[in-house]
Amino acid sequence: MGRLLTAAIVLHTSITAHAQEDSPPSNVGPPTHAGRDRAEGPVGQSGATFEVQGARLVLPPGLPIGNSRVLTFSRAPGRLRIAGIDARFVRIGPILSFNGALDATASPIEVSIPQPSPLRAPAAGLRLVLALEQPGLCTDDNRRDTLPGGLCSAWQLIDATSTNGRLSARLPTTGGLRIVFGWAGVPAE
Repeated sequence: MGRLLTAAIVLHTSITAHAQEDSPPSNVGPPTHAGRDRAEGPVGQSGATFEVQGARLVLPPGLPIGNSRVLTFSRAPGRLRIAGIDARFVRIGPILSFNGALDATASPIEVSIPQPSPLRAPAAGLRLVLALEQPGLCTDDNRRDTLPGGLCSAWQLIDATSTNGRLSARLPTTGGLRIVFGWAGVPAE
């Protein structure tokens, strides 16, 4: 009986140790979703990181979204009508798309791309920005840029920075449409 009890304890300890090795660590951070031209995955309260060909979008923890919402970050197909963004806009890097329309006022979303080298303004009077497309009312200026649902493209320019070999910007909201870095005219004071 003693040998049988000892064998049962050894077997139980071995199975328990093996099960603990297979379980993921409890301190795993937010998931990372990566792809060549498109990254898609569920996002919950822990946040997430999306990566596509060096472009990165980081959703911080605690955003007001559901616990299993599937979002997509990708390279956007098609052309960009520069005049709809800013008369002096000069694009830097790829046109990206993020399908989440989120309020991140409390914890901004960070978007970044590898920085082209060297980074110099193509003309005086330009500033580094991230252009964020959002649905807006149609006017004479944007009527050619229609979106589903009868709205038109309205572009918001957000100041961007260049640090550690990356261009980045922090977004308090996202429109669920296109995102592109570039140079734009300095706003009149």
